[in-house]
Amino acid sequence: MSIVKRKKYNIIGVSGSPRDKNTNYMLRTVLDATSCVYELILLKDKNIKPCTACKGCYHSHKCAVKDDMQELYYKLSKADIIVLGSPTYFDNVTALMKTFIDRCLPLYLSEKLKGKKVALVSVGNFKKEEVTCLDGYNPNEAILGEEMKNSVKI
Repeated sequence: MSIVKRKKYNIIGVSGSPRDKNTNYMLRTVLDATSCVYELILLKDKNIKPCTACKGCYHSHKCAVKDDMQELYYKLSKADIIVLGSPTYFDNVTALMKTFIDRCLPLYLSEKLKGKKVALVSVGNFKKEEVTCLDGYNPNEAILGEEMKNSVKI
């Protein structure tokens, strides 16, 4: 008889919801189903300033803006799997999630996200919203270093 040990993945969930409602519930449901240790980061509780387009990260691969993203850069670089979740606002991700994704540019440039698995959770009231919101993540495939292979619409 052989015993197979399953690898325990380090999973980071990131919620772009300004409220603690459906999106966070769905993220927790997805994360709980993994049976892995995870951390759920609520962007609403973080001080994350917008990108200033200073282009400092193009040279140093470090962001010049000093805020809570510095802590998140470390956590994201150590994660095996990243699960991003956002409600649908005006057919796209929330401003919290968009700011977060924009600020991930230093990780992309340093290739610290290369090869990581990324899952997306989009919560909306109408079929068109959920599809359009997922499209909002697509330009960020380059930032995340991954090609989105599939999605589940709930």
